[in-house]
Amino acid sequence: MKIRYGFISNSSTTSFCIYGTEIEKPIDIDSFKRIKTAYPNEWESIFKPYSEKNEWYGKILNIDKLTKEEASKMELDSEWFEVLDRLVDGFKLSAYSCGDTDQHWVGKTWASMKEDETKKQFQDGVEKILKAWFGEETKCYNIKEAWRDG
Repeated sequence: MKIRYGFISNSSTTSFCIYGTEIEKPIDIDSFKRIKTAYPNEWESIFKPYSEKNEWYGKILNIDKLTKEEASKMELDSEWFEVLDRLVDGFKLSAYSCGDTDQHWVGKTWASMKEDETKKQFQDGVEKILKAWFGEETKCYNIKEAWRDG
């Protein structure tokens, strides 16, 4: 996984090419519930180790058991990058952010396509995951970005 949040001291340029989607807002409670429903085993394996050490992750692990009031009290804004990072790792995806802007992309690099996998199989697999995460209306496409800080 490659994640770039903000400036990296030894590099002022970055570029990437993925098949995925741009996300404009953080992952919210509804997205968490969709992901857990679609991928219960993966959800458990990603968040269970953290939940044993951190009460907040215990709530994330059992997000479907929280009341609306309990869920609304969870502060996702400051934690969503960390949660996204854990999800991206767990699903073998890539995530990129452009400096301090609100531009965020999630998908898979073409280099991660298996040798015996067709382009269509690769795209369908990415779309299945991202639609479970962000909803059926999610559109996936080739994303090529580059920028230079400084």
